[in-house]
Amino acid sequence: MAKKSDKVMAMVERELKADPKVSVADLMAKAKKLDSSVARLSTRQFHAIYPLQIKRRRARRTRRGRAAGARAAAGRRGRIGRRVGAALGRRGRRAVAAAGVDREAIRSVFIGFAKDVTQAEGKTEILDLIGTVDARVDQVIRLAAS
Repeated sequence: MAKKSDKVMAMVERELKADPKVSVADLMAKAKKLDSSVARLSTRQFHAIYPLQIKRRRARRTRRGRAAGARAAAGRRGRIGRRVGAALGRRGRRAVAAAGVDREAIRSVFIGFAKDVTQAEGKTEILDLIGTVDARVDQVIRLAAS
């Protein structure tokens, strides 16, 4: 793999900041003036080593902010409520509440299962817990039907 030149990386970053739609050929021409080893790279290799890495780094920064907001929103909506609501033909907690489903009782079944899993010591205990999944599903169905 070709070595990265810090000078070329800085130049590419400046150029992309000034004009994000600048062509790879233009960037490569400028890079050749800074570092002669760039001339040995194909356009595809140059793009992978320099502009692509900068674009990925920028995308990661902007995605972090949006992803955190999306995770928080998903947590507020509640995954269990959405799934039970979707099973009833509607979405969300309001639909579950309108259908008369005891959301807290179903939640306690899942929380109890999670506690049992965290307290399990070893593979055999975890396998025994997996065996109880059907009973817990039946319990949730009974709660949703009542």
